[in-house]
Amino acid sequence: MVVILEWGTWARAERDALRLRARELGAAVELRYVSAPADTLYQRIRERDRENPPITQEDVAKWFALFQEPTPEEMALFDG
Repeated sequence: MVVILEWGTWARAERDALRLRARELGAAVELRYVSAPADTLYQRIRERDRENPPITQEDVAKWFALFQEPTPEEMALFDG
């Protein structure tokens, strides 16, 4: 069985908690990280046009600043 989590992964502490819990359950854990500039993310949100209320460019900038990008050391803690 494969499970994909797309929430709770913005901060290192959140990713650590998910990884450790999965390991307690005997699961292998992979982290797939793909980056894009904030402007690109905002453009994709605008093109999707599904958010109500709409997400602003300021929202994206704020969230982008909060995100903790995985370091090579962190990535080494995951399988595959």
